[in-house]
Amino acid sequence: MFCDSEFWHGYDWASRKNDIKSKREFWIPKIEKNIERDIHVNDALVSDGWVVIRFWGNDILKCTDECVADVIRVVGENYDIRIGRVFRLQEMDCGEDRKRKHMGAG
Repeated sequence: MFCDSEFWHGYDWASRKNDIKSKREFWIPKIEKNIERDIHVNDALVSDGWVVIRFWGNDILKCTDECVADVIRVVGENYDIRIGRVFRLQEMDCGEDRKRKHMGAG
């Protein structure tokens, strides 16, 4: 299970990267590398048979009960969860086929 901060892991990155005003030449590549690393880590863990669960930090703070319920469902239903909060990827970095693969649909 990963708990990712919105800034460091690029939440809504296509829109949010425009909000960075200073040191853009440092922050934009840094965060995009983090996004790519997250995808690589997800791929590697799934390939090794692990189930990856990722939550945004704000989801944990604002929807704690739902996040806990998602974890319980993943464990209790033999990982048959396909909702965005349980396993999310950056939409800008993967197409629908890749997203489905990560969500357990193929």
